[in-house]
Amino acid sequence: MSAERSERIVVVGAGAAGLRAAERVRELGFTGELMILTEEPFRPYHRPALTKQLLTGAVRPKDLLLPYADLDAVWRYRTRVARLDPEEHLLFLPGGEEIEYDGLVIATGMQPRHLPGAPRQDPRVHVMRSIGDAIRIQKNLRASKGRVAMIGGGWLSGEVASAARELGRDATIIMREDAMLRNVPGHDVSETVSALHEAHGVRLVTEAAVTNWRTGSDGVTMHLSTGEVVVADCVVLGVGAVPAVDWLRGSGLFVDDGVLCDPTTHALGAEDIVVAGDVARWPNLRFDTVPRRVEHWINAVEMGRASAENLLVGREDAKPYTPLPRFWSDQHGVRIQASGIPALAQDTVSLTGSKQVSSRVTGYLAGGSLVGVVAWDSPRGMLKWTKELDKKTTEAMRRRQSETKRPARPAAPAVPPAYRAPVATPTSAPMSAAMSALAYETQTPRESNPQDPRVQHSGPASPTAGSGYQEPVAARSGYHTGPAARSGYQQSPGRPGYQRPPARPGYQEPAAARSGYYEPAASRSGYHEQPRTGSGYYEQLTRTDYEGLLPQPGGYGPPPPAPRDYRPPMNPREELDDPAVTTLPQIDSWRMAS
Repeated sequence: MSAERSERIVVVGAGAAGLRAAERVRELGFTGELMILTEEPFRPYHRPALTKQLLTGAVRPKDLLLPYADLDAVWRYRTRVARLDPEEHLLFLPGGEEIEYDGLVIATGMQPRHLPGAPRQDPRVHVMRSIGDAIRIQKNLRASKGRVAMIGGGWLSGEVASAARELGRDATIIMREDAMLRNVPGHDVSETVSALHEAHGVRLVTEAAVTNWRTGSDGVTMHLSTGEVVVADCVVLGVGAVPAVDWLRGSGLFVDDGVLCDPTTHALGAEDIVVAGDVARWPNLRFDTVPRRVEHWINAVEMGRASAENLLVGREDAKPYTPLPRFWSDQHGVRIQASGIPALAQDTVSLTGSKQVSSRVTGYLAGGSLVGVVAWDSPRGMLKWTKELDKKTTEAMRRRQSETKRPARPAAPAVPPAYRAPVATPTSAPMSAAMSALAYETQTPRESNPQDPRVQHSGPASPTAGSGYQEPVAARSGYHTGPAARSGYQQSPGRPGYQRPPARPGYQEPAAARSGYYEPAASRSGYHEQPRTGSGYYEQLTRTDYEGLLPQPGGYGPPPPAPRDYRPPMNPREELDDPAVTTLPQIDSWRMAS
């Protein structure tokens, strides 16, 4: 670190993981410079609502903004990082700009996978990842009346099809598999979701691929491998996503299918770099030592906070991040919730004895042990069995750790009695076992594959008590050996470790530690950071597409250049008089985040 500047932590990515990591370092008393780099022009927003509520007009784009306190950070919008040099602690930006860092959080998330041959240049062919993508799809839906087609049989296609049917549009899902969600073990989820869509008028075209595309004034024409022809006015490509790691190639980090991390979220081979969110591939010791990615919103929130804690305390004192993943999906009015890693299962079992969708809870078993739970419109059952799953997986994790640390018993004496068998070598510690698995994994590069059971592609996070990471108890150690404390912690003269600094103005830390997940027993919302409802506008998105999304001077750094169709936000009276805005009834199920 140069003498001309204070210590600097840089966060690359301003999604859920990056935002909560930045927030956490300030909560823990870091007083140095905090810089946040993001390619998007918008302030951080609630991504799951893009397919669940924004497409149907239940909320406006500006209602999706995430609440957060003043971070005293340098925000760099529309900023792409071109390259990383971990040895020199430098980030390289286009144009030759270099940014030096003392600690780095990588939270760049995912990018939509390209479908070869798809005419992405056509404004009627879309991907769905950002709020800009959602706005373009919504505009397409407002301007047309024909069929909506989804390519791919995953959660994204199901949610878009559900929104299309709610808007009264014909919907078709085209997939290579014989049913939806075939990557989930067993037939319960796949068959139930497929039947749910067919019951609501969605046409499923299975075991088919698009062999030829044609665009014209009559729509987008897709010729399928089955000989069928599908014509649509709006096409959404939902064929998966890949980790956004292009800028990390050549850095020395392992970036095959995400950034490879140790159990504490530190990037393998780097002492002052942690990784959080969808882009991270790490071994969750709650289940085993195999590195996996978890593409779930709640995991991004909790992993961002955990990685920030471990960055400040250093690798030696960091705690393994061992969450119980959770996720949810709303399709045709049915709330689907899951916890654990169902993809690891070898068998399923009914936990309620009911086959009715409104009360069914299914358990997923591996080696006779419960590793996942899926509930259908049953929030109380979900809470009950998630608590049981948390208990069982925590006990199993502690048992494995205890067995790993316990030396093996010596072999029994052989004949003749004078001979004594040598004592067996103790097995390796949990961290060594994890690192052994990491080394094995790096020998077999692979892309993100929806069929790979080691990768979760749509699922969630745990209660704080079972998250696996604890409040740091030692002063920062790991990337500074000088006498001065560089973490912002206040040393207590009477005990080792640190004394938590006074609460910063504007920060609140409830029992859930601002994890972004709050689910009371009778709630079906599944998350806490809810977009604000406003008055339930159903916007045509012609003149106010980006209202409230762009950063404002004074609190969020200099605003980026405005989009072509952006205009300054209207005042409330103008907004009420705008003929492009139609009022819908208030949606009672949405709650404003406190």
